[in-house]
Amino acid sequence: MFNLKPFLVIGNVVLCGFFTFFVSLFLAGGGIGENVTGKTYVTPQFFLILPVWTVGALFVWGYCYKQKLQNTSYPEIIFINILLWATLPVGFIFSGMLLGMRP
Repeated sequence: MFNLKPFLVIGNVVLCGFFTFFVSLFLAGGGIGENVTGKTYVTPQFFLILPVWTVGALFVWGYCYKQKLQNTSYPEIIFINILLWATLPVGFIFSGMLLGMRP
């Protein structure tokens, strides 16, 4: 029998991880890092999005390890998945603070 709960959690972690990686690559590679002359430069501070996301993923793993996934309700799983996606803006704001930008 196919169990949907582990699929939802693991699938979300993988999807969110790929999205986080590609967003940080885009931003660090000059997506918003262009100066007036049109030359791009690398802003490696945006790679700080990855550790913030990793901390969120470790919290998700710890919660799912402590609470058995079979005992977790679907609204809890959806809330956990939303919190994992919320680490993206938190990492963006954190890296922006190091760049001197205001959110």
